[in-house]
Amino acid sequence: MFDFDDLERAIEAKVCEAPAVVRAKVKPHIKNNHTKVVRIWAISDLHTDDHHNKEWLDELETKGAANDVLIVAGDISHKWDIIKDTLSFLKARYARVFYCPGNHELWGNAQEDSMRRFHAILQLCQQLGVETAPAEVAVGDRRVLIVPIMSWHHPQWDMEPEIQGWRGLLPVDQMLSDYPLTHWPEGICIQDGSAALAIDKVNDELVDWIDLLQRRHEYQEVLSFSHFLPKVENNPEKRYLTYPNLAKGIGSDYLRRRVEELRPNLHVFGHTHFGYDLEVEGIRYVQAPLSMRGNSSSERHSRGTTVALGDFPDGLPFSHPFMAGKLRDGLGTARAQGVAFAQRLGTKEPGQGAWSAYVERYGRRPDVTPGEPRWISDFSPRPQDAARIQRQMVKNYRKI
Repeated sequence: MFDFDDLERAIEAKVCEAPAVVRAKVKPHIKNNHTKVVRIWAISDLHTDDHHNKEWLDELETKGAANDVLIVAGDISHKWDIIKDTLSFLKARYARVFYCPGNHELWGNAQEDSMRRFHAILQLCQQLGVETAPAEVAVGDRRVLIVPIMSWHHPQWDMEPEIQGWRGLLPVDQMLSDYPLTHWPEGICIQDGSAALAIDKVNDELVDWIDLLQRRHEYQEVLSFSHFLPKVENNPEKRYLTYPNLAKGIGSDYLRRRVEELRPNLHVFGHTHFGYDLEVEGIRYVQAPLSMRGNSSSERHSRGTTVALGDFPDGLPFSHPFMAGKLRDGLGTARAQGVAFAQRLGTKEPGQGAWSAYVERYGRRPDVTPGEPRWISDFSPRPQDAARIQRQMVKNYRKI
């Protein structure tokens, strides 16, 4: 079960009922004449409500990380105390922590408004010193802009051909836990994209987006991140997915537009639990998910080669996020002495994610939509299973 353009309707009145978040311009550049190197780390899908994931985090090696920056691309937990404790733990170990909520953070019971919960999480981050708005990281004269982009998924994002001939393929709203476990203000829902639009508007509350775009040229490098996927190319082709309609619950056109406007050097995302590192149309996209570690039946064991990103997270002798780059003070070009985003920890060459390596070698053919494979036929739920699946999703939520 997966946990995973013209919709300008009158939703502002509903959105503005949530607690206000103060919008600010990017903080001005302040030279740091003492720090010579700042490493920028990235991770997504921590899921620290799983005790195996919590144990991995407890063993995190942060020696020499006093000046480092950590990007957390969503999905810590649906439990408030775990969200708070995890962010506090990370903030105590890294100089700066940037974060955007994932879908799990917005889960709740029928009495909880997911939009209000989203704003409450942003307020919690303000209290903890965790950054959710665009800000500058600098060493000497080297300057990098880090841009969190808030997002939510909607089915219209998936424009690729549908899989043909798969019997009884359930619609996305009967398979994704986000449908029964999130609860939106009146007039806002996932199906028509209005939830994605409402969350996207939060970005304009956090920063003056037009000003941000106008000042983009002032930075040697720009790094953005989100929980959801900006581009369909960030996802395996449907014929390779156990549940092809997953593509309708993972991405956002509003997010895609912001990334295309910003043109970052690197965009980090999460959500699908596929290790991924690939350049698409001049932008490097990375997913480094911790995902579900668990026991021998967990996804890290059952499909570890597609979850891993090179040696992250299990191929190293110590727990560490994925290193996205280094910011150095010194002479030379921005690429050589600035942010070396191509530099990796424990990997020797690009394309260390299994799916991104496949795409890099063979390309994508979303137009190929074959009949249902035998192994899928044995797995896939049927329409008569829909009610049972929905009940099980809610039951699982109450247990964890």
